[in-house]
Amino acid sequence: MNATPDQVARPQPVINDMNAPHYRALAVGELRLQRCGQCGLVRYPIASICPNCLGRESVWEVLSGRGAVYSTGVFHQVYNAAFAGQVPYNVSIVELEEGPRLMTNVVGVDPASVKVGDAVRVVFTEIGEGTYIPQFVPAA
Repeated sequence: MNATPDQVARPQPVINDMNAPHYRALAVGELRLQRCGQCGLVRYPIASICPNCLGRESVWEVLSGRGAVYSTGVFHQVYNAAFAGQVPYNVSIVELEEGPRLMTNVVGVDPASVKVGDAVRVVFTEIGEGTYIPQFVPAA
């Protein structure tokens, strides 16, 4: 018997010592990423070494949560059974005001209405008990 979308668990992020500060912040409504202690780059993905200057020191900084859609597409195909009930949905890259680009979704609107350049702001979506991800909604 095949499982229905309601019976298929949504994929969960692997939380470890390196990215735990990011996920703890999401759970309290903050978008927090690393800022290099040497060159000041706000970096994503989370890493132990800065890709810009190879510095090893960083601090976790709360970001504005504001940005713009850099790229977007609409998925009509079910690639994972856990998302079957959400098709169609958009997958977007949002460029934050502080510079990093996140792969995410713009939610709360028709997926096809999301356009490059749209101003967006972060929302925090619970995807498992106590686990949150950043998604975005139109800023206007």
